[in-house]
Amino acid sequence: MQNEMINKALVLVIAFLITGSICKSQDLLTISEGVVNSCDGTFLDDGGILDGYSDVSYDSYSICPDNPGDGVTVTFSGFVLSTGVAQNQSDWDVLIIHDGDENAPVIATGYGNDFSAQQFFSTFENASGCLTFEFIHFPNNDIGGGWQASVECFTPCAEPTSASQIVDPVPNAPNSVVVCLGEEVTFSDNGSFPVDGFTL
Repeated sequence: MQNEMINKALVLVIAFLITGSICKSQDLLTISEGVVNSCDGTFLDDGGILDGYSDVSYDSYSICPDNPGDGVTVTFSGFVLSTGVAQNQSDWDVLIIHDGDENAPVIATGYGNDFSAQQFFSTFENASGCLTFEFIHFPNNDIGGGWQASVECFTPCAEPTSASQIVDPVPNAPNSVVVCLGEEVTFSDNGSFPVDGFTL
């Protein structure tokens, strides 16, 4: 009986250690000022999805891939931002996502529950592979809600470039002609080619 209890205790300890090591392998990314490199994590607002925001007015946070050349994907499982008293969104809490650093193009702007069950990823044109999140919380808004998202990385690919073109009649715009019904159009096709580093 005593050996059986010891064996059960050992199984519980081993299970706890395995669970602890699995949990530790995933990063917990809480929005703050700065940059983090992570390809396996959970992205949260200031206070976590259950605790609400701390009373911070602005954060800019970049999530970048571990490996150069890769990109980042962020998938929101929960997203609820505080809304202001006004009907327009000028004083609502907002999360802005950039395709790169905070000077890069904006991918999306989220208010309320806009990003619930939404996925965003860095584009092929984004050499850094990073996504930057600008969070603006207005002090007069309720401190509540929040978001939770999973973070993963991917190796990007690009569509190949077609090398075909119109030969006759001579195009009057890039690869574009106006013809009448029954008129012949001659194409040349020199195949397609991939972006550097990729194969077809």
